[in-house]
Amino acid sequence: MTERLEPDQTTDTDLQTGPPSYAPAAVPDAVLAPPDRPLPRRRPMWPIGIVILVALAIGTVLVVRQLADDAAETESGTGPAALATTTIEVRDLVESTEFAGTLLFEEAVAVAPSTPGVVTAGPVEGQILERGNVLYVISDEVSDTELLGAEQKVTSAQSQLSSSSQQYSNVTEQPSGADIASAQASVAQAQQNLTNLTELPSEAEMTAALADLSTAEAAYRDLFDGPSEAELANAESNLSKAERALESAESNLDAAWINLLTAQAQYCGLASPPVDGLCSQSDLPLSTGEIDDLTDALETAISLGQQSEAAAMEAYIGANAAYESAEASVDSAEAGVDDSQDALEGLSDGPTQAERDQALAAVRLAEERLQQLWDGPSEADVMQAEANLRAAQQNLNELVAGADGADIRQAAASVENAQVSLELALAEQAELTRGPAYAVLFYGNTPAWRTLSLGVDPGEDVRALEENLMALGFDADGRLFVDDIFNETSAAAVEAWQISLGLEATGEVEDESLVYVPGPSQVTTVVTDVGSDASPGIALFELTPLRAVETRVVSGGVVEEEVTTQRVEVQAEIDDRDLLDVGTPVDIELPDGTEVAGEVSKVGAVPVIVPAQGSQPAQSYVEVTIALADPVDPIWTGADVDVEVVAELAEDVLTVPVSALLALVEGGYAVEVVQPDGTTNLVGVETGMFSDGYVEITGDGLSDGLTVVVPE
Repeated sequence: MTERLEPDQTTDTDLQTGPPSYAPAAVPDAVLAPPDRPLPRRRPMWPIGIVILVALAIGTVLVVRQLADDAAETESGTGPAALATTTIEVRDLVESTEFAGTLLFEEAVAVAPSTPGVVTAGPVEGQILERGNVLYVISDEVSDTELLGAEQKVTSAQSQLSSSSQQYSNVTEQPSGADIASAQASVAQAQQNLTNLTELPSEAEMTAALADLSTAEAAYRDLFDGPSEAELANAESNLSKAERALESAESNLDAAWINLLTAQAQYCGLASPPVDGLCSQSDLPLSTGEIDDLTDALETAISLGQQSEAAAMEAYIGANAAYESAEASVDSAEAGVDDSQDALEGLSDGPTQAERDQALAAVRLAEERLQQLWDGPSEADVMQAEANLRAAQQNLNELVAGADGADIRQAAASVENAQVSLELALAEQAELTRGPAYAVLFYGNTPAWRTLSLGVDPGEDVRALEENLMALGFDADGRLFVDDIFNETSAAAVEAWQISLGLEATGEVEDESLVYVPGPSQVTTVVTDVGSDASPGIALFELTPLRAVETRVVSGGVVEEEVTTQRVEVQAEIDDRDLLDVGTPVDIELPDGTEVAGEVSKVGAVPVIVPAQGSQPAQSYVEVTIALADPVDPIWTGADVDVEVVAELAEDVLTVPVSALLALVEGGYAVEVVQPDGTTNLVGVETGMFSDGYVEITGDGLSDGLTVVVPE
């Protein structure tokens, strides 16, 4: 937050000097009462003793000078000199607070095609596009690579269809000898499994089961014996190594920071650093975008043979990378210390409940396995093995008997799916040779997401299309009704619109043919120039909406209302949050001094926390959005602006120029009021708010229009 004086407000010199001292010969006690609020000063206050001595000295000098002047006037016979006066006035005093902001437009909209080809028409950077303008045209010329890819998809689909057809033939034909042999082997394996299950366990199986139980019990007991000295020593050693690694990483980070500062100083010491905004510690480490800018500048310097500049930029980039690597090493080392500490504490704390449960479960499992060997297989296990044998036998019988209707239907479905895939591949191949693809700019916030034609479900996208067609005048017969239903009248309007563009009148609109933006938009970034290849999903250019247009269809036709999409973004400190409520009026000053009115339209509900970086402490702020009352020149987009908000207001108060205040020797202030007979008397005042060279005063007998002396 920055506070500033109004253009005609008291200057620093006025505040430092203050009103002239005045030492009257006799002042009533009521006048000498010091006010509650002294005149504000910007310099630190002197010790009270020095202030009193200086005031007494100034007062004495003024009295002596006044006596000398009076004596001179008496001797010369000219009489007293005329007094400089002013009047007490009732006025409003305003104190404003300034915030730094950035002037922005609505977020840019990326325009990307969904069809590949060569861009044969498109806008140029800086061009302003309006409703109905063609954004781009992509020719139907197809590269050899795209044709080859489409052919490969067709070939793959044909191969899949052939394979599915062969599978269908196999199902409907008699099984081969190999198929029958495989089924017979499955029957034999199921029989062997049943035999193994029903036989008594061997001595080797019993011995192994006993050994497993003994091992599980030993592991369970070991949990309660605690860690060995060797385990503790190893854990402590690992922790010590991790701590040393962290110390080393932090030392390397300090060194990397010093190197980064040194590299920054060398870069900023260049006669003309090519990239601005990189010469403050608050900029470190550099962002990815700043590194990209610096890398581009480095390449330019190398191409121009600027060796010293190139060396400084290369060192800056390298030092920044080294610092970021050192930061990552510190993070890794801290994680290593945490892991080692956890491991050591885990040994000291003994086994967790989960570890105990797991070890006990292992014991129970070994006991159950041993018990199963003693008891033999359960009836359920035997039944399952017998069921597996029956299933294998049934599969063999079915194979010998031939496929049933279900198998045949499944094979037929596979053939049908393969045919659909082939048709899609052929359609994609045909799509590459269709007419040119295009896109047209329409106003609105409803995205185009489907092809609109007769028979589509009602939706807001239909309403948006009809609204734009009517605004463009494609309702010559007056039958188009703006709603969410696409009917014959809608199709007729689409055909008329397509004919105006020189396109085939199909009466239907594909989603890629429409790009919706709030209103007139400027081409801010061109990525793909005319004559270049366009790729699906890759932006050709970006549009920045300049204004938002609200279109309303009324009985008399179409009514359009425009508002600017420009806004000012402010990062306000938390302490200033109460000055920027939604609806608060503000004044915005552009870099050229132009002022425009605005109003707070949005205040962030949650503060933004910026973590500490290097020597910079953590910060927090509230994001505030300010809407402009009137649009300004787009050239100021991204510029820093000043936002002025009324911080304090004193309405209808008695005021005098600050220069009319008299500082009394004994403290406080007074004004010298001119009486009707020409004499003057001092009236003690209490000061209030200071602004624009005036001060708020209160005192006995003071009123609007009274004449007061302005000391020279």
